[in-house]
Amino acid sequence: GGVLAGELTVAAAGIAPASVLPLLAGAAAGALVPDIDHRGSKISRSSIAGRVTSFAVSGVTSHRGVIHTPVFILACGLLLGAVAFFARNHIGQSLLLGLLVGMLSHLILDTFNPAGIMWLWPISKKKLHLASIRTNSLGELLVMAGLTVAIIVAAAYCLPSDVAAILTG
Repeated sequence: GGVLAGELTVAAAGIAPASVLPLLAGAAAGALVPDIDHRGSKISRSSIAGRVTSFAVSGVTSHRGVIHTPVFILACGLLLGAVAFFARNHIGQSLLLGLLVGMLSHLILDTFNPAGIMWLWPISKKKLHLASIRTNSLGELLVMAGLTVAIIVAAAYCLPSDVAAILTG
């Protein structure tokens, strides 16, 4: 989801070719960030730092809690926006934008899980969902296959041709 969201961002925002790959990398990484609140997630198992961070975060909030809210992404956006502003480095700015786009894509996809997320937090703690696609199910596998096809198609149509050639071989 993060990479597709990154590709669509590149197309919509007219990102310079030199900044496309950092944005896509940031989007791929950002798509994993919200699951830092789950000790068994990919990001939590990826490194010692991931394990330690996940342990600390999961001790303060539950899975699909505050970290899975638009307010958290907004707070990250303000913090990362300040960093990007002072960095004045287009590649770094693209990486940070990608992180936010990836995080948002994660929330959107989690909305299709029966557990849902708290889209209206802190106004409401009600978890909203649009479908009942469970993690590690055939439905999730089909969604992932569809996203993979969409990523390939989007690479051809949304990315600058020199970047698309690098990604599609």
